[in-house]
Amino acid sequence: MSKQKFVVFLIAIIGMIATFLPWYEIGGYGMVMGYESIGWVTFILFAVTFLFGFRKELRKDMTMGLLYLGSGCSLLAAFMVLWQLIMLYLNREGAGMTVASDTLAHETRVLYGAYQVVIAGICLPFGALLFRNKSKR
Repeated sequence: MSKQKFVVFLIAIIGMIATFLPWYEIGGYGMVMGYESIGWVTFILFAVTFLFGFRKELRKDMTMGLLYLGSGCSLLAAFMVLWQLIMLYLNREGAGMTVASDTLAHETRVLYGAYQVVIAGICLPFGALLFRNKSKR
């Protein structure tokens, strides 16, 4: 197996596992897992990236087209979770439209699963480009 595909597989699996980890803790409600919010979308995006690695031979690197598509999927997953974190922060600062959203935002704490999706989504394109076979450049 090529180094590039191994890195893509590893980071995509980390992103898919993060779907089943806690993303938020809401006071009075408890923990919210990733699959209870937009986690299934991020799971599918990381699974698509994982499946792009199975195209062609495992010993050869991914083609640039598949690499760009997989990188786009992982960056989209990271952006979706990051957008939720930004909206949560804005609601804490008083940008929420209702009193309920302000109160809920102040009682919400972001946990490691959401951060893990963001980090995996950003690191996947860089890892795939970094571990490319240098002889074909």
